[in-house]
Order: sequence, then C-alpha cells, then structure tokens
Amino acid sequence: MQLETRLHKISSDSELEVFAERFIAQVNTVAELMAAAERADRAPAAAAPLSVADELAKLVQLRDGGVLSKDEFAQQKAKLLES
Repeated sequence: MQLETRLHKISSDSELEVFAERFIAQVNTVAELMAAAERADRAPAAAAPLSVADELAKLVQLRDGGVLSKDEFAQQKAKLLES
C-alpha cells in the first residue's frame, strides 16, 4: 500500500487521533514524573524516605511510560530490592 493511501486510511479511521492522544498522555506522564523528581530533589533532607513500595511504583510508572526499558527496569528493581 502506498504511503499516501495508508496515511489517508489512518486519518480516516481515526487511528492517528488515537495514537496522538496516547502519545500526549505518555508525554504528560513523563512530565509529571520529572516534575515530581525535581520536587523530591528540592525536598528538605529531613523528609521521610520513600518506602520500597513507593520506589517500585515509580519504577513501574517509568517503565510503563517508556522512560525505562524492560532491562533497565529489571536492573533498578534488583538494586532497590537488594537495599
């Protein structure tokens, strides 16, 4: 199928709109995680440490958001569970 025909089919089937919505949602998730990490970096030193469950939840979000690969996730998870 020629590219122009495929692009026309994608836009007429609303696949492009769905892709764009999902992409924007992932970008927003990554932006939120980065903002949270920035706030955490500025948090006072006396702040309570995050639990292992909290850290693991963050890693899952990063993996699901496409920021971490499956291998990177596995490495970070192993490090977290060792400590």
